[in-house]
Amino acid sequence: MTSNQNQSEVEAQESKPVEPTTNTDGQKPSKHQGQTGPKTQAGKWRSKWNALTHGRTAKSPLLPFEDEKQYRSHISEIHKALVPDNYVEHQIVEEYANSTWRIQRQEKRSAYQRERILEDLTPTMVARMLDLEERYCNAAPGYLLNPKYKISKTQQTLALAALDQYERLLENAKGIANFNLVWRQFPDLFNALANWVDLQDTTRPLFSSTGKDLDLAWQQHPQEILKSLDKLELTLFFIANFMEFKPQIRILVEAWYFAQRGELYRLERDDGGLIAERKHANALLDKLMQLRKSQFLLWAATPKEVPLHGFHPPKEIGFRPE
Repeated sequence: MTSNQNQSEVEAQESKPVEPTTNTDGQKPSKHQGQTGPKTQAGKWRSKWNALTHGRTAKSPLLPFEDEKQYRSHISEIHKALVPDNYVEHQIVEEYANSTWRIQRQEKRSAYQRERILEDLTPTMVARMLDLEERYCNAAPGYLLNPKYKISKTQQTLALAALDQYERLLENAKGIANFNLVWRQFPDLFNALANWVDLQDTTRPLFSSTGKDLDLAWQQHPQEILKSLDKLELTLFFIANFMEFKPQIRILVEAWYFAQRGELYRLERDDGGLIAERKHANALLDKLMQLRKSQFLLWAATPKEVPLHGFHPPKEIGFRPE
């Protein structure tokens, strides 16, 4: 047989379709059969956390981002408090410690999720819920979303006085060529404007170094003063009215929060898991107490040797060789 013939036979055999192998029961093997999982260290590390969805079913008691030192301290403090006496008690206490660690984790997760729901709510949305004018909605401050934020009565009074002076100024602003001649008639308004200008980090303060006159650059640009006063009025409006808006804002935010059905469903599901974990932890404590109680009863029922008033029989001397 020539070499050309050998080569043609090999090529013919390679061109034949490969028949799929079968199992002993005649079934075709699954496409997943024979897979042994990741080979690299990175792949093995990722697969370790495949069961991690919300932290309760993780294979490791410690999640990748958690502080191992803090976890070990938590376990140690639980052991110090419960003082396991034997192997069985040690296992119960260890499981209880991990359960309380998961409870803390779940509480943090629920808090983060609730905060994330509120992150979707913006001050502009709250202002629109209050049916404010669009110019106020666009200038809504961030503290509209903070139910703990407070504005003192003094600040509210000053803001109201400045707003009143702003209204009176607008009535005659068209004929004013130099605000240095009239600003003293509106002291609350222009003092508020001076503070506002400083917060804007502008290159020129509103007042001169003596504090008795407007800065020359501002005097020469009355239209810039009017533009700044328009922006200041928006800020003063919220300072003057926020505390009155606050009860209504709480109701509006609450209604919006509970309207997020999808997010709340997930939170309720997680809260159910948290309750189950707490029940599990309490059951472990009950189990530990029952074990200790049964051990004590067993010890109490065991006959004890009555001591003979401190008498101990003398030890015998052995004369036999060891």
